[in-house]
Amino acid sequence: MARPHETALDAVQVVGGALLVGALLVPWTSEGPASSIDAHRVGALLASGVLDSLVPRWGAILIYAGPLGGALAVVAVGLHSAARRWCERVAAALVLVTLVPASVLALTAPPGGGVVLTMLGGLAVLVSVVVSALLERRRPRPNGALTDPAVP
Repeated sequence: MARPHETALDAVQVVGGALLVGALLVPWTSEGPASSIDAHRVGALLASGVLDSLVPRWGAILIYAGPLGGALAVVAVGLHSAARRWCERVAAALVLVTLVPASVLALTAPPGGGVVLTMLGGLAVLVSVVVSALLERRRPRPNGALTDPAVP
């Protein structure tokens, strides 16, 4: 049976992942031409190469990395052991890739719903992954030893 703090961390991770995936469905700015287009369509437009003179194609990665990390964080909740830790760490890296441009966008332009969802979901996923990794290090092994290498 899962401990209460593990269940709470799983819930935070699932909600954060859902917010990140939901960020694709709303605009990331509240003003200008992109304010009426959801992030998924902006990402598809960037990936198509139509805007290569303004933004390179790899800019689409910045839009899709966060929702992909959010989906991976949700999947990780259902996994166990090393597979879960691997998925959580990859999800955290993908979320960080998206949080940086979302932060810049929030500081330079009026943020839309996508930026708000990305920031909230990204922070929720990062906090749950970091806290669960710290708790994992302190969990007792079957032989009674702690998993923390600093403890003899």
